[in-house]
Amino acid sequence: MSSAEDRRSMWRDWARRIGDWVWERDLEQAGALERTAFSTIRLTHALMRRLLDGQLTLRAMSLVYTTLLTIVPLLAFSVSLLAAFGVHNVLRPVLVQLLLPLGSGTAGKVADHVIALASNIKIGVLGVLGLALLLFAVISLLHKIEQDLNHIWRIARARTLHRRFSDYLSVILIGPVLLVTGMGISSSVTESHAFKAMTAVEPFGFLVYAMGWIAPYVLIAAAFTFIYIFLPNTSVRLGPALTGGVVAGVAWLTASRIFAVFVVSSGSYSAIYSGFAIVILLLLWIYVGWVILLVGAQIAFYRQRPEYLRRVDVDPRPSAGLQERLALLVLCLVGERHMRDADPWTEEALAAELRVMPELLFQIADRLVAHRLLVKIGPYPFRLLPARELDTITVLDLLHAVRRGDAMLEPKVPAEPPFTTVQDVFESIAEATEQALDGMTIKDLVRAPHAHPADERPGPRPALVHPERQHDGRRE
Repeated sequence: MSSAEDRRSMWRDWARRIGDWVWERDLEQAGALERTAFSTIRLTHALMRRLLDGQLTLRAMSLVYTTLLTIVPLLAFSVSLLAAFGVHNVLRPVLVQLLLPLGSGTAGKVADHVIALASNIKIGVLGVLGLALLLFAVISLLHKIEQDLNHIWRIARARTLHRRFSDYLSVILIGPVLLVTGMGISSSVTESHAFKAMTAVEPFGFLVYAMGWIAPYVLIAAAFTFIYIFLPNTSVRLGPALTGGVVAGVAWLTASRIFAVFVVSSGSYSAIYSGFAIVILLLLWIYVGWVILLVGAQIAFYRQRPEYLRRVDVDPRPSAGLQERLALLVLCLVGERHMRDADPWTEEALAAELRVMPELLFQIADRLVAHRLLVKIGPYPFRLLPARELDTITVLDLLHAVRRGDAMLEPKVPAEPPFTTVQDVFESIAEATEQALDGMTIKDLVRAPHAHPADERPGPRPALVHPERQHDGRRE
């Protein structure tokens, strides 16, 4: 028994040493190769931790359920759209390619069955209510994907209903048209006499063969990259999204080949499940695909937000003092722009300027809007303006807005020591703060000796907020 405990202790000691070596090493002074190697190891460790905690796999399972409910309405919408161009049959080879890991014969049968179900839905005879339900089913899938990607990106907000319809429908409408256009151009080029004559000459024939082998990886990686940029309700840079897209694309095609071998060698499934074997394998493949998509999104997140790449997966929490300083900086920067009649700040631009996590700045801005110190204007992305004149907003107003919480959370303490002593301490702090900041306004902080000439221009100032452009502060 003691030897088993000694071995476990030895393994724990080795794991701790390896963890110290990987995570405690300072990469600022390291070379490019060493920095890349250690960053890859840390990223892999963080991904494994995220997979083991079950969040990504749980969300992938929920996406499988949503996919089964919405795949037929989505294809029905695409079939009806492509039927207007007379090319609705182009969806079948695409669907067969996605289901190819199930086997060529099975993929063709499933694709034909799904296309037949979609073709039986006649959008023209559904009526207004039927069409609305069909669009709702289509949009719900994209919204579910957005929710899961927002969770990965630590974004609590979601698109408004208006933006969901406008953004999602643009993809649903344009996507099939671009697919048909791309396949048509590819077909016309490959069938031309000039192309056939060129491929007969080496090394052009080998290059065409190589491009045909690489093209699926490029197309799948581009599709994943587009999803990672477009669907999360935040600004995702091309570099991180491309990294996640390439990894997800390679993983998806590799997994499809492995899954195809698994299907061929798993004849026992048909013996056990009979006709349900196809359904079970289909569900399993859809699940694998969603896991790969979410893992790629997690890679893109870690690439853009390396501060979350930590040894222990704990969300960083700002101190109370940091929130107060950040709120004061936000209000001063917004006020300074307003006094100069310059373009108002957006939340994303403020987060980049202050180099803070966007979700933290979103929370601070929401709190200031809720307490009527800031307002949001215009269409998305919303811009921030002072809710009233800066000489009427005091620093104490801001501190009260940041510090104020739910009254239900206030402790009910007896009126006796040491409770009264603690209360006296905080009352003394509050009194000293009020005396130190008495009468100090945001305009006093913004107005500097080198004030911009626009601050001193005579004439009436524009209204703080146009009544028709006010926003109630609720996030999308």
